[in-house]
Amino acid sequence: AVDRANDVDPARLLTPAMVVYSEGDSVIDVSRIRPWYDRLGSPVKEIVQMSDVGDPSNHILAGYIMSPETTEGLARDIVSFLRVSGLDSSE
Repeated sequence: AVDRANDVDPARLLTPAMVVYSEGDSVIDVSRIRPWYDRLGSPVKEIVQMSDVGDPSNHILAGYIMSPETTEGLARDIVSFLRVSGLDSSE
């Protein structure tokens, strides 16, 4: 799956995109996130850098088991992004 994702040209991705990551993530190479995000073709995009997510590897950004401290805040951020991007159908 990672190899397939690496083969995608982000400039061709035109759908709204929210990229959420932790600078301290020890599972992925976070130095590649910002350059990839900058090349995203979507005119509607947002990047969110989280810190102190609770998960020892800083990879699981939310969830009541591994990162309960960040779950509600990230959920609010996602809903806000959906509203701003026009993807929220609840209104």
